[in-house]
Amino acid sequence: MVRPHNLGCFVKLHLGVEVEHPDYYSSGHPSYTANHKSTADVANELEKQYGIMQVFFDEHKQQIADTIANALLQGINGVHSDHYQLESIERDFRLDVIQKQFDGKTKKPSPTKASLMGVSSRRKRATGVPRPSFLDGGEYMGSFRAWVE
Repeated sequence: MVRPHNLGCFVKLHLGVEVEHPDYYSSGHPSYTANHKSTADVANELEKQYGIMQVFFDEHKQQIADTIANALLQGINGVHSDHYQLESIERDFRLDVIQKQFDGKTKKPSPTKASLMGVSSRRKRATGVPRPSFLDGGEYMGSFRAWVE
């Protein structure tokens, strides 16, 4: 629960990933993985092992509360606020992944060994070129969503 600044109310913030339709995964689709895991499966595993979304919330909670408050106030004032302007929260999460902001802050040590070795599920072999942790194929980061109720 988040209490947006100066609003006197509580809203429930959800951080998660957009769930794909079951037919979305087939051997011809770029998101298909050899172990047939959906983005939601991967997100759940990453959250259990690393607590990435919790780290993101802890690092940005005041900014998130202010964003929600501004979006709600605009809605009250009659300004159309599609998706309650939570896209900025989603953008900040993606930037944190790209800029390696989770390194050293997760439950399990990071950067991950796979990211340091350049391992990618989209390539047959590791490139040896380090990449940001949690940015293997981009599906997890690209599917990240924030919403309130």
